[in-house]
Amino acid sequence: MNPSKYICVFWFILLCLTSNAQTTRNLDIRDGLSNNTVTSIYKDDTGLMWFGTLDGLNQYDGYTFRKFGNIYGDTTTLPNDNVMSVAGDHAGHIWVGTQDGVALLDKRNLKFIQIYYRDPGGKKRLIKGQVPSICRNTDGHIFLATAENGLLKANAAGGTVVVPLKLNNRLLAGNYSAACIFLSQSGELWVSVDNVGLCKYDALSDRLMVVKRHSLYCSSITSIGSGALLLGSESGLFSYDKSENQISKVNMLEYSNSKIDGLTRLGNDIYVATDGNGVIKLSEANGSVKVSGHLDTRILASNSVYTVFPDELNRVWIGTFRGGIDILDQKISHFQSIRHYPNQQNSLVSNFCITACEAGDGRVWIGTDGSGLSIWDRKTGTCLRT
Repeated sequence: MNPSKYICVFWFILLCLTSNAQTTRNLDIRDGLSNNTVTSIYKDDTGLMWFGTLDGLNQYDGYTFRKFGNIYGDTTTLPNDNVMSVAGDHAGHIWVGTQDGVALLDKRNLKFIQIYYRDPGGKKRLIKGQVPSICRNTDGHIFLATAENGLLKANAAGGTVVVPLKLNNRLLAGNYSAACIFLSQSGELWVSVDNVGLCKYDALSDRLMVVKRHSLYCSSITSIGSGALLLGSESGLFSYDKSENQISKVNMLEYSNSKIDGLTRLGNDIYVATDGNGVIKLSEANGSVKVSGHLDTRILASNSVYTVFPDELNRVWIGTFRGGIDILDQKISHFQSIRHYPNQQNSLVSNFCITACEAGDGRVWIGTDGSGLSIWDRKTGTCLRT
Protein backbone atom coordinates (compact mmCIF):
# COMPACT_ATOMS: atom_id res chain seq x y z
CA MET A 1 0.00 0.00 0.00
CA ASN A 2 1.35 3.46 -0.93
CA PRO A 3 2.19 5.37 2.35
CA SER A 4 1.51 8.71 0.64
CA LYS A 5 -2.12 7.65 0.23
CA TYR A 6 -2.55 7.43 4.03
CA ILE A 7 -0.91 10.84 4.47
CA CYS A 8 -3.33 12.42 2.00
CA VAL A 9 -6.31 10.72 3.61
CA PHE A 10 -5.12 11.88 7.06
CA TRP A 11 -4.95 15.54 6.06
CA PHE A 12 -8.21 15.31 4.16
CA ILE A 13 -10.03 13.96 7.20
CA LEU A 14 -8.54 16.67 9.41
CA LEU A 15 -9.68 19.37 7.02
CA CYS A 16 -13.17 17.88 6.86
CA LEU A 17 -13.47 17.77 10.64
CA THR A 18 -12.25 21.31 11.24
CA SER A 19 -14.83 23.31 13.19
CA ASN A 20 -15.17 26.17 15.65
CA ALA A 21 -14.66 23.85 18.63
CA GLN A 22 -13.10 25.16 21.80
CA THR A 23 -9.37 24.72 22.26
CA THR A 24 -8.31 23.08 25.51
CA ARG A 25 -4.86 23.27 27.04
CA ASN A 26 -3.52 22.45 30.47
CA LEU A 27 -1.09 24.05 32.91
CA ASP A 28 0.38 22.02 35.76
CA ILE A 29 3.54 21.54 37.83
CA ARG A 30 5.49 20.72 34.67
CA ASP A 31 4.86 24.31 33.55
CA GLY A 32 5.89 25.79 36.92
CA LEU A 33 2.60 25.68 38.86
CA SER A 34 3.42 25.06 42.52
CA ASN A 35 0.69 22.45 43.06
CA ASN A 36 -1.76 20.60 40.82
CA THR A 37 -4.75 21.29 43.10
CA VAL A 38 -6.11 24.74 42.21
CA THR A 39 -8.81 26.08 44.52
CA SER A 40 -9.34 29.65 43.32
CA ILE A 41 -8.67 31.82 40.27
CA TYR A 42 -8.59 35.59 39.78
CA LYS A 43 -7.49 37.92 36.96
CA ASP A 44 -6.33 41.40 37.97
CA ASP A 45 -6.71 44.70 36.13
CA THR A 46 -3.29 44.36 34.48
CA GLY A 47 -4.09 40.95 32.98
CA LEU A 48 -2.09 38.84 35.41
CA MET A 49 -3.67 35.57 36.50
CA TRP A 50 -3.62 34.50 40.14
CA PHE A 51 -4.13 30.91 41.25
CA GLY A 52 -4.70 29.73 44.79
CA THR A 53 -3.35 26.22 45.39
CA LEU A 54 -2.68 23.82 48.25
CA ASP A 55 0.92 25.05 48.08
CA GLY A 56 0.71 28.81 47.98
CA LEU A 57 -0.39 31.59 45.62
CA ASN A 58 0.77 31.57 41.99
CA GLN A 59 1.08 34.56 39.67
CA TYR A 60 0.99 33.78 35.94
CA ASP A 61 1.87 36.25 33.18
CA GLY A 62 1.04 33.93 30.29
CA TYR A 63 4.54 32.51 30.15
CA THR A 64 5.93 31.84 33.62
CA PHE A 65 4.70 31.25 37.16
CA ARG A 66 5.81 33.02 40.32
CA LYS A 67 5.00 31.43 43.67
CA PHE A 68 4.18 33.20 46.93
CA GLY A 69 4.16 31.06 50.04
CA ASN A 70 4.50 31.02 53.79
CA ILE A 71 7.90 31.46 55.39
CA TYR A 72 7.82 30.56 59.07
CA GLY A 73 8.27 33.62 61.26
CA ASP A 74 8.04 36.11 58.35
CA THR A 75 4.83 38.15 58.68
CA THR A 76 5.31 39.65 55.21
CA THR A 77 4.52 36.26 53.64
CA LEU A 78 1.30 34.27 53.35
CA PRO A 79 -0.13 33.23 56.73
CA ASN A 80 -0.73 29.70 55.37
CA ASP A 81 0.11 27.85 52.14
CA ASN A 82 -3.38 26.35 51.73
CA VAL A 83 -5.11 29.08 49.72
CA MET A 84 -8.92 29.05 49.65
CA SER A 85 -9.90 32.34 47.99
CA VAL A 86 -8.39 35.17 45.92
CA ALA A 87 -9.81 38.60 44.99
CA GLY A 88 -8.64 42.12 44.17
CA ASP A 89 -9.49 45.58 45.50
CA HIS A 90 -9.88 48.94 43.75
CA ALA A 91 -6.22 49.78 44.45
CA GLY A 92 -5.06 46.69 42.60
CA HIS A 93 -3.89 44.80 45.68
CA ILE A 94 -4.56 41.05 45.95
CA TRP A 95 -6.51 39.65 48.92
CA VAL A 96 -5.76 36.03 49.74
CA GLY A 97 -7.86 33.89 52.06
CA THR A 98 -6.17 30.80 53.45
CA GLN A 99 -6.82 27.86 55.74
CA ASP A 100 -5.61 30.02 58.61
CA GLY A 101 -6.10 33.72 58.07
CA VAL A 102 -6.05 36.31 55.31
CA ALA A 103 -3.42 38.65 53.90
CA LEU A 104 -3.21 41.47 51.39
CA LEU A 105 -0.46 41.39 48.76
CA ASP A 106 0.88 44.88 48.09
CA LYS A 107 1.79 44.70 44.40
CA ARG A 108 4.20 47.62 44.73
CA ASN A 109 6.66 45.64 46.83
CA LEU A 110 5.17 42.12 46.59
CA LYS A 111 4.94 41.89 50.38
CA PHE A 112 1.96 40.60 52.31
CA ILE A 113 0.16 42.52 55.03
CA GLN A 114 -1.53 40.43 57.70
CA ILE A 115 -5.14 41.52 58.24
CA TYR A 116 -6.50 42.34 61.68
CA TYR A 117 -10.04 43.23 62.70
CA ARG A 118 -11.62 45.00 65.64
CA ASP A 119 -13.93 42.92 67.78
CA PRO A 120 -17.14 44.40 69.25
CA GLY A 121 -15.16 45.53 72.27
CA GLY A 122 -12.76 47.49 70.09
CA LYS A 123 -9.82 45.15 70.56
CA LYS A 124 -7.57 44.54 67.56
CA ARG A 125 -7.29 40.85 66.67
CA LEU A 126 -5.56 38.87 63.94
CA ILE A 127 -7.96 37.05 61.63
CA LYS A 128 -7.56 33.32 62.16
CA GLY A 129 -9.16 30.20 60.72
CA GLN A 130 -10.54 29.48 57.28
CA VAL A 131 -11.40 32.29 54.84
CA PRO A 132 -13.27 30.45 52.05
CA SER A 133 -14.70 33.44 50.19
CA ILE A 134 -13.76 37.07 49.41
CA CYS A 135 -15.89 39.63 47.58
CA ARG A 136 -15.51 43.28 46.57
CA ASN A 137 -18.69 45.34 46.32
CA THR A 138 -19.40 48.41 44.20
CA ASP A 139 -18.52 50.76 47.07
CA GLY A 140 -15.02 49.40 47.26
CA HIS A 141 -15.48 47.42 50.46
CA ILE A 142 -13.92 43.99 50.76
CA PHE A 143 -16.10 41.37 52.46
CA LEU A 144 -14.52 38.27 53.97
CA ALA A 145 -16.39 35.08 54.77
CA THR A 146 -14.62 33.50 57.74
CA ALA A 147 -15.25 30.28 59.63
CA GLU A 148 -14.47 31.72 63.07
CA ASN A 149 -15.40 35.39 62.89
CA GLY A 150 -18.43 35.44 60.60
CA LEU A 151 -18.64 38.12 57.91
CA LEU A 152 -15.96 40.81 58.07
CA LYS A 153 -15.96 44.11 56.21
CA ALA A 154 -12.82 46.02 55.29
CA ASN A 155 -13.40 49.70 54.46
CA ALA A 156 -11.43 52.03 52.23
CA ALA A 157 -9.53 53.44 55.22
CA GLY A 158 -8.09 50.00 55.95
CA GLY A 159 -10.10 49.11 59.04
CA THR A 160 -11.81 45.72 59.26
CA VAL A 161 -14.86 45.14 61.43
CA VAL A 162 -17.30 42.34 62.22
CA VAL A 163 -20.70 42.48 60.51
CA PRO A 164 -23.25 41.42 63.14
CA LEU A 165 -25.81 38.76 62.24
CA LYS A 166 -29.36 39.41 63.39
CA LEU A 167 -30.79 36.05 64.43
CA ASN A 168 -33.93 35.49 66.53
CA ASN A 169 -33.93 39.12 67.69
CA ARG A 170 -30.33 38.79 68.85
CA LEU A 171 -27.14 40.19 67.34
CA LEU A 172 -24.31 37.73 66.87
CA ALA A 173 -21.09 39.71 66.67
CA GLY A 174 -18.82 37.28 64.87
CA ASN A 175 -19.97 34.16 66.69
CA TYR A 176 -21.04 32.43 63.47
CA SER A 177 -19.48 30.81 60.39
CA ALA A 178 -19.88 32.50 56.99
CA ALA A 179 -19.38 29.98 54.17
CA CYS A 180 -19.63 31.94 50.91
CA ILE A 181 -20.47 35.38 49.50
CA PHE A 182 -22.14 36.49 46.28
CA LEU A 183 -22.64 40.00 44.88
CA SER A 184 -25.58 40.19 42.46
CA GLN A 185 -25.70 42.44 39.40
CA SER A 186 -28.11 44.69 41.29
CA GLY A 187 -25.60 45.13 44.11
CA GLU A 188 -27.21 42.81 46.67
CA LEU A 189 -24.70 40.99 48.85
CA TRP A 190 -25.77 37.45 49.74
CA VAL A 191 -24.09 35.23 52.33
CA SER A 192 -24.66 31.62 53.28
CA VAL A 193 -24.13 31.03 57.00
CA ASP A 194 -23.55 27.50 58.27
CA ASN A 195 -26.35 26.16 60.51
CA VAL A 196 -28.37 29.34 59.88
CA GLY A 197 -29.23 29.75 56.20
CA LEU A 198 -29.29 32.33 53.44
CA CYS A 199 -28.64 35.90 54.55
CA LYS A 200 -28.46 39.33 52.93
CA TYR A 201 -26.31 42.27 53.92
CA ASP A 202 -28.23 45.42 54.86
CA ALA A 203 -25.98 48.43 54.20
CA LEU A 204 -28.17 50.89 56.15
CA SER A 205 -27.96 48.98 59.42
CA ASP A 206 -24.60 47.40 58.57
CA ARG A 207 -26.02 44.02 59.56
CA LEU A 208 -26.53 40.60 58.09
CA MET A 209 -30.21 39.67 57.96
CA VAL A 210 -31.55 36.11 57.73
CA VAL A 211 -33.72 35.71 54.63
CA LYS A 212 -34.32 31.96 54.55
CA ARG A 213 -33.35 29.33 57.10
CA HIS A 214 -31.81 26.17 55.66
CA SER A 215 -29.45 23.39 56.73
CA LEU A 216 -27.36 23.28 53.55
CA TYR A 217 -23.58 23.54 53.65
CA CYS A 218 -23.08 25.88 50.71
CA SER A 219 -19.88 26.41 48.77
CA SER A 220 -21.14 29.00 46.31
CA ILE A 221 -24.02 31.21 45.20
CA THR A 222 -24.97 32.75 41.86
CA SER A 223 -28.09 34.14 40.20
CA ILE A 224 -30.11 33.59 37.05
CA GLY A 225 -32.04 36.08 34.92
CA SER A 226 -35.33 35.54 36.71
CA GLY A 227 -33.74 36.86 39.91
CA ALA A 228 -33.66 33.47 41.59
CA LEU A 229 -30.49 32.40 43.36
CA LEU A 230 -28.68 29.12 42.84
CA LEU A 231 -27.01 27.56 45.86
CA GLY A 232 -24.24 25.00 45.39
CA SER A 233 -23.97 22.56 48.27
CA GLU A 234 -22.56 19.22 49.39
CA SER A 235 -25.88 17.58 48.45
CA GLY A 236 -26.49 19.14 45.04
CA LEU A 237 -27.79 22.34 43.47
CA PHE A 238 -30.71 24.28 44.95
CA SER A 239 -32.74 27.27 43.79
CA TYR A 240 -34.05 30.05 45.99
CA ASP A 241 -37.22 31.75 44.73
CA LYS A 242 -37.35 35.25 46.25
CA SER A 243 -41.04 35.82 45.54
CA GLU A 244 -42.09 32.53 47.15
CA ASN A 245 -39.30 32.53 49.75
CA GLN A 246 -38.75 28.86 48.98
CA ILE A 247 -35.72 26.67 48.35
CA SER A 248 -36.05 23.68 46.02
CA LYS A 249 -33.62 21.21 44.49
CA VAL A 250 -32.59 21.69 40.86
CA ASN A 251 -32.87 18.68 38.58
CA MET A 252 -29.45 18.02 37.02
CA LEU A 253 -30.38 14.55 35.78
CA GLU A 254 -27.83 11.94 36.85
CA TYR A 255 -25.68 14.68 38.40
CA SER A 256 -28.38 15.93 40.80
CA ASN A 257 -26.65 14.63 43.94
CA SER A 258 -23.18 15.88 43.02
CA LYS A 259 -21.11 17.68 45.63
CA ILE A 260 -20.75 21.19 44.24
CA ASP A 261 -17.60 23.23 44.81
CA GLY A 262 -18.34 26.27 42.64
CA LEU A 263 -20.89 28.13 40.53
CA THR A 264 -20.02 30.57 37.75
CA ARG A 265 -22.36 32.45 35.46
CA LEU A 266 -21.35 33.26 31.88
CA GLY A 267 -24.14 34.91 29.90
CA ASN A 268 -27.16 32.62 30.06
CA ASP A 269 -25.05 29.63 31.07
CA ILE A 270 -24.10 28.41 34.52
CA TYR A 271 -20.94 26.36 34.98
CA VAL A 272 -21.24 23.98 37.93
CA ALA A 273 -17.92 22.72 39.33
CA THR A 274 -18.40 19.31 40.97
CA ASP A 275 -16.37 16.90 43.03
CA GLY A 276 -16.16 13.85 40.77
CA ASN A 277 -18.48 14.72 37.87
CA GLY A 278 -16.45 17.39 36.10
CA VAL A 279 -18.22 20.59 35.06
CA ILE A 280 -21.97 20.55 34.42
CA LYS A 281 -23.18 23.25 32.06
CA LEU A 282 -26.68 24.61 32.67
CA SER A 283 -28.58 26.87 30.29
CA GLU A 284 -31.28 29.27 31.37
CA ALA A 285 -34.68 29.40 29.69
CA ASN A 286 -38.05 30.71 30.92
CA GLY A 287 -36.80 31.42 34.41
CA SER A 288 -35.30 27.99 35.05
CA VAL A 289 -32.16 26.04 34.18
CA LYS A 290 -31.53 22.68 32.59
CA VAL A 291 -28.46 20.61 31.79
CA SER A 292 -27.07 21.54 28.37
CA GLY A 293 -23.53 20.20 28.50
CA HIS A 294 -20.93 18.28 30.43
CA LEU A 295 -17.15 18.57 30.60
CA ASP A 296 -15.32 15.54 31.95
CA THR A 297 -11.94 13.83 31.56
CA ARG A 298 -12.44 13.56 27.81
CA ILE A 299 -11.62 17.29 27.93
CA LEU A 300 -10.50 18.01 31.50
CA ALA A 301 -7.44 16.78 33.36
CA SER A 302 -9.58 15.82 36.36
CA ASN A 303 -13.26 15.21 37.10
CA SER A 304 -12.88 16.91 40.48
CA VAL A 305 -13.19 20.66 39.89
CA TYR A 306 -12.92 23.44 42.45
CA THR A 307 -13.51 26.57 40.45
CA VAL A 308 -14.41 27.96 37.00
CA PHE A 309 -13.31 31.47 35.98
CA PRO A 310 -14.30 33.10 32.65
CA ASP A 311 -12.27 36.07 31.46
CA GLU A 312 -13.04 38.91 29.04
CA LEU A 313 -11.23 37.12 26.20
CA ASN A 314 -13.86 34.38 26.14
CA ARG A 315 -11.54 31.90 27.82
CA VAL A 316 -12.67 29.68 30.69
CA TRP A 317 -10.06 28.80 33.32
CA ILE A 318 -10.83 25.65 35.31
CA GLY A 319 -9.07 24.81 38.57
CA THR A 320 -9.02 21.09 39.32
CA PHE A 321 -8.06 18.65 42.04
CA ARG A 322 -4.66 17.16 41.14
CA GLY A 323 -5.08 18.07 37.46
CA GLY A 324 -3.78 21.63 37.42
CA ILE A 325 -5.53 24.26 35.31
CA ASP A 326 -7.53 23.57 32.15
CA ILE A 327 -8.06 26.51 29.78
CA LEU A 328 -10.96 26.43 27.32
CA ASP A 329 -10.62 29.01 24.56
CA GLN A 330 -13.84 29.31 22.58
CA LYS A 331 -12.57 31.98 20.16
CA ILE A 332 -9.91 29.96 18.37
CA SER A 333 -10.82 27.70 15.46
CA HIS A 334 -9.23 24.35 16.07
CA PHE A 335 -9.25 20.75 14.94
CA GLN A 336 -11.99 18.97 16.81
CA SER A 337 -11.28 15.38 17.78
CA ILE A 338 -14.05 13.08 16.57
CA ARG A 339 -13.45 9.85 18.47
CA HIS A 340 -14.90 6.47 19.33
CA TYR A 341 -16.14 6.08 22.92
CA PRO A 342 -17.15 2.51 23.86
CA ASN A 343 -20.21 3.51 25.90
CA GLN A 344 -21.56 6.17 23.53
CA GLN A 345 -23.66 5.03 20.58
CA ASN A 346 -23.48 8.49 18.98
CA SER A 347 -19.68 8.52 18.86
CA LEU A 348 -17.48 7.47 15.94
CA VAL A 349 -17.79 3.74 15.18
CA SER A 350 -14.00 3.30 15.24
CA ASN A 351 -10.87 5.42 15.64
CA PHE A 352 -9.25 3.74 12.59
CA CYS A 353 -10.40 6.12 9.83
CA ILE A 354 -9.22 5.76 6.23
CA THR A 355 -11.50 8.07 4.24
CA ALA A 356 -14.03 10.87 4.56
CA CYS A 357 -16.34 12.89 2.34
CA GLU A 358 -18.61 15.87 3.00
CA ALA A 359 -22.18 15.54 1.70
CA GLY A 360 -24.29 18.37 0.32
CA ASP A 361 -26.15 18.77 3.61
CA GLY A 362 -22.89 19.45 5.46
CA ARG A 363 -22.65 16.09 7.17
CA VAL A 364 -19.38 14.17 6.85
CA TRP A 365 -19.32 10.49 5.89
CA ILE A 366 -16.36 8.74 7.54
CA GLY A 367 -15.10 5.35 6.44
CA THR A 368 -13.22 3.19 8.92
CA ASP A 369 -10.90 0.24 8.57
CA GLY A 370 -13.20 -2.75 9.06
CA SER A 371 -15.90 -1.18 11.24
CA GLY A 372 -18.16 0.43 8.68
CA LEU A 373 -19.37 3.99 8.20
CA SER A 374 -20.19 6.86 10.53
CA ILE A 375 -22.00 10.06 9.54
CA TRP A 376 -20.86 13.05 11.59
CA ASP A 377 -23.37 15.89 12.09
CA ARG A 378 -21.49 19.17 12.56
CA LYS A 379 -24.47 20.87 14.23
CA THR A 380 -25.06 18.29 16.94
CA GLY A 381 -21.51 16.99 17.18
CA THR A 382 -22.79 13.41 17.07
CA CYS A 383 -22.23 10.44 14.78
CA LEU A 384 -24.81 8.18 13.16
CA ARG A 385 -23.55 4.65 12.59
CA THR A 386 -24.61 2.89 9.40
